[in-house]
Amino acid sequence: MLKIQARLRLERGRVRSQPEARFGPISGMIETAESLATEYQITRDNANAYALKSQQRASRAWENINFPTI
Repeated sequence: MLKIQARLRLERGRVRSQPEARFGPISGMIETAESLATEYQITRDNANAYALKSQQRASRAWENINFPTI
């Protein structure tokens, strides 16, 4: 029930903030990701490998740079 209510609120918010008459149909992030993966032939394995490499780079950056603590 909560998921349905959240989905309805999301849809109402989308209609109010991004009216189709003004912007045309707007897809969400999931639809965009699926469309781009199809268009550029990005497999789930390739996406996961890229994400892992990105996380590893970020981790190394945090380890090698002294960020000020607040």
